[in-house]
Amino acid sequence: PDTAFVIEILCPAATILQNEKMKEAATINQQLKKIIIKAGEGLVVGGVHTPNHRWVISAALAGINALYPNRKYVDRINEWLDEGVFIDEDGHYPERSGIYSGVENTAFITIGRLANKRELFEPVRRNLAMYYYYIEANGDLVTNDSRRQDQYLSAAKPVTLFYLQYRYMAIRDNNRNFAAIAKMIEALPGFEKDILTRSLFYFLENETLQQELPSSAPLTDRYEKLFST
Repeated sequence: PDTAFVIEILCPAATILQNEKMKEAATINQQLKKIIIKAGEGLVVGGVHTPNHRWVISAALAGINALYPNRKYVDRINEWLDEGVFIDEDGHYPERSGIYSGVENTAFITIGRLANKRELFEPVRRNLAMYYYYIEANGDLVTNDSRRQDQYLSAAKPVTLFYLQYRYMAIRDNNRNFAAIAKMIEALPGFEKDILTRSLFYFLENETLQQELPSSAPLTDRYEKLFST
């Protein structure tokens, strides 16, 4: 799984470099290819130890397959998907965690767009719709009911974790609520540090993110919601 997290970043790098004309880019990309292909050999047979790792590995394999197509990558993704995606009626993944919801949403978006598994956008929609109710006014995420380490962190995680996901789904679905949440995140003090200084390569690799957000729907700042699960 740790290898898969690295490959999730290296594959966009290799994709960007493929479009570069400089000789140095081609040299670097050949070195990246060796690493990525070698990692793929492990990812098609390796196991996992938490629910989200299946999807991180599958996302990495989708990235590898988009660069260097091989049926074994797709077959392994399908094996993991055969286990099913658990998401409850409220929109929680098993970890009930902002950190891992971000991980799983990112993975499902990657698999959905690179492996043409569009059905995987549906759990992302449900989770993002739910997480609006977990955002404090200052951008912190509520963590009380998490089953993972963020429940015990002294400093709350910020909703910037979800920015690229809200932006992508807002543009893809023309979702005005997600667009409004994305714009709300853009106005938070941590946006430049968390997104603008770290995410340029995601925009370069994923053309959807480069498009304008749709017009926003008004967001209420007074609400309550019962999560029955």
